[in-house]
Amino acid sequence: ADNGRRYRVRVSNSGGSVTSNAAVLSVNPPPLAPVITTQPVAVSVLVGQSAIFSATATGTPTPTYQWQSSIDNGITFTDIALAEAASYTTPPTVQADNGKRLRVLVRNSAGTATSSAVTLTVSLGTVPAVTLNPVDRFAYLPNGDFVPSTATFTAGFSGTPTPTLQWQVSTNGGLSFTNINGATSGSYTTPTVSTGDDGKRYRLVATNAAGTAASNAALLAVRNAGVGGESSGLGIRPNGEIVAAVVAYARAFTVPNMTIPNFYGIRTVSPTGQVRTLAGSGNVGGADGTGSAATFWSPQGLVLDAAGNAYVTDLHAIRKITPAGVVTTLAGVWNTPGLVDDTGPLARFNAPIGITIDSAGNLYVADNRNLAIRKVTPAGTVTTIAGNGVQGTTDGTGAAARFMWPMGIAFGPGGDLFVVDSYIAGLAEFCLIRRVTLTGAVTTVNGPSCGLVEGPLATARFFSPAAIVGDALGNLFVAEPGIVRVISAAGVVSTLPGSQGGARSRTAIALDAAGNVYVHSDHASNAVDNLIRKIAPNGTFVLLP
Repeated sequence: ADNGRRYRVRVSNSGGSVTSNAAVLSVNPPPLAPVITTQPVAVSVLVGQSAIFSATATGTPTPTYQWQSSIDNGITFTDIALAEAASYTTPPTVQADNGKRLRVLVRNSAGTATSSAVTLTVSLGTVPAVTLNPVDRFAYLPNGDFVPSTATFTAGFSGTPTPTLQWQVSTNGGLSFTNINGATSGSYTTPTVSTGDDGKRYRLVATNAAGTAASNAALLAVRNAGVGGESSGLGIRPNGEIVAAVVAYARAFTVPNMTIPNFYGIRTVSPTGQVRTLAGSGNVGGADGTGSAATFWSPQGLVLDAAGNAYVTDLHAIRKITPAGVVTTLAGVWNTPGLVDDTGPLARFNAPIGITIDSAGNLYVADNRNLAIRKVTPAGTVTTIAGNGVQGTTDGTGAAARFMWPMGIAFGPGGDLFVVDSYIAGLAEFCLIRRVTLTGAVTTVNGPSCGLVEGPLATARFFSPAAIVGDALGNLFVAEPGIVRVISAAGVVSTLPGSQGGARSRTAIALDAAGNVYVHSDHASNAVDNLIRKIAPNGTFVLLP
């Protein structure tokens, strides 16, 4: 209770008095030695993690703390620098820290208390394990309208502690791998691809204190962009430029990381292989317009006139595309089927496919679902030459004739039309070549059964033929799945050398003035896609982008 009292002195004599300053009396409790009230406890962590140790103590005056560690199972301890608080957090641990013992000394003027020594356990954790393997990717080279692409690979790992990641690349088929600088996340996107990137393999390696694991190696296949879809119709200009009717149905559009957009329209390929969009876009429809303002639904057959205009069959209409990309509908209405002879939008078609042209600019169309052959004048006037919507194989003239499923059409010997009339459904197989005069007289020149028999046309057999084109010498070229067959002017059927395994789109076939045959190609190596195969008369071929 005397704590805080103040004392002073007054000094007096006959001359006066004076008072001193007041002094404070402090009465302190008796010193108490430290007592540890909360002992530290053992801690277990993984390599790379920090451990926290804590203790509390009482004592008068307030005690200080000093943490110590032992690496000889508690026989000797050394002070830990700067570890002078009630809690101590270790640096990130390493495997050598496993088994260390820690304690704390608590001191004041009345004495020292030592805590119990506790063990630090540091474990390696679990080895990384793959949770997601990367998958093979395709990427495309620059080509005209196409922007060169990249490829993105993604992989995942579990593991404790969380592993570090590193992407690696192999240029020798996976025999050896090298690290890719900066590629340390779960996904890696390549730079813009080049030809030399084809065949590279990529994997992700994960590492933690417990070990290292690698994902599967994913393959990067680099392809030419081709025409960005499947060429369903082809034409060749005198200067060698290819005009292609393109639809989005192609294998390249089913692979991951697709960088070439779905496309419906008309593209050209220059003699140097550069692709340019003439008309159409990624949208579908039947709008007329110029360039990308026009839309197409499903362009099929294509033929060029002497002025370079392209004519395509597009759902239920005949569309015209000028060399400047101006699209107009010549006859029919794209989304309205029917069998009506008239002019322009008053005429009706039902899913026409094949189309050809005469020297006067008249178009002849294999009107597939109408089972008829139609004529379209340059002014858009439509008349029916043969067939009347009734299915069959009857030869005859005009409406008396019957067709099974007319697809391709071309001029052949004698100036007559030759029509591929192919229908395979269940047990019904008809693979016919029909001859149609311009006055509508229809005769069957082979079939009706299907097969791969060569020799005289009357006894030869075709298998699912779909397109046909003729040259100036009277030879006819017929596109079948994976092959092109030739009907000579003398009426003998053979296989075009260089075409085996290379024709995918059965409706895309064209000839140039030099006798080269062009088809949409599916290369046997599967290393390229969406390309056009040019087959020379001697059987050699090249794949054009």
